[in-house]
Amino acid sequence: MFHNINMDEGLEQMEREMVQKCDGLPLAIIVLGGILSTRKPQEWHGVHDHIWRHLKNDSIEIYYLLALSFDYLPYQLKQYFLYLGVFSEDSEIVMEELIQLLMAKGFISQDEDHVMEDVAKDYLDELINRSLLQVETRVGKDL
Repeated sequence: MFHNINMDEGLEQMEREMVQKCDGLPLAIIVLGGILSTRKPQEWHGVHDHIWRHLKNDSIEIYYLLALSFDYLPYQLKQYFLYLGVFSEDSEIVMEELIQLLMAKGFISQDEDHVMEDVAKDYLDELINRSLLQVETRVGKDL
């Protein structure tokens, strides 16, 4: 799953076990990968233990993985994600318009190092990487 990090054999085995419990479901594997990619390898044991406590029929339920992915979001990303509920399911959202809306509603604040648009794009990237948002098409290098 993650070939660019140095893992000991125990972590590699744990990774294989978690993927196996996804029962071959691509979305479950993608969401699990999104969760693990945001954690340090030392924290994978906690994720593993948490998942094992919630196994059903010896496999991971996708709704549980999605909930776990949401639970691991930082507070400001949770607000950002929950606001997306104002859009109907499977609706196409133009990212530039979404970013303007989120800034107007006060969900994005500017810091000394980044302008609000960049912060908003970083938040969107984080939600996409966690498989909580699906990208239909990308134009250019940015969202």
